[in-house]
Amino acid sequence: MPSTTQTETPPSPPTPNAAPSAPRPQKPTAGRTVDGRMTEFHWSDYAGANTYRLQISPTDSFESLHVDFTVEDTTVTELSGLLPIDGSTWYWRVRAEDIASDWSDPAAFTAGRSDEESAPGEKKQRDADKRKAAEASARAASTAKEPEGEAEVPFHTAQTSSKWVIIAAAVMVSSFIATVIAIAMAL
Repeated sequence: MPSTTQTETPPSPPTPNAAPSAPRPQKPTAGRTVDGRMTEFHWSDYAGANTYRLQISPTDSFESLHVDFTVEDTTVTELSGLLPIDGSTWYWRVRAEDIASDWSDPAAFTAGRSDEESAPGEKKQRDADKRKAAEASARAASTAKEPEGEAEVPFHTAQTSSKWVIIAAAVMVSSFIATVIAIAMAL
């Protein structure tokens, strides 16, 4: 009888440059203390994503959410006045919303009070990051068309179209003229 041998096909090795399944939190991480009154969140870019969703929770299971919002065309956002300053631990995660990536692994941080609680050199890095973000925003604003009446409050400055500015100005001028006429008639 002829002998048959079976050969097993070895499993294929993992692809070394495979894309991550989610964006990665970059700052704050590793339990770093941040100023709860004004905190910047940075995450890695995710190929093809334009909209990101960020969540902050007091637990790493995200069963209850303290913050849940989306941002467009950026991998940095700043929260103002939404976190405590009591030294409590918080967790955040991010995902590419428009292409439905997985959620990132949670990153822990401590919501503290000021730069005195931060690691040495962190303030200089944060200031440099803020300058870079401001320059990028200025470049983007100079090439972007004006959005129609969108407001992302409280995380970003509200943006309105010029027609609402004109309407508001007309109402103010009309009110002023009516007040002047009423005063003149009373005399």
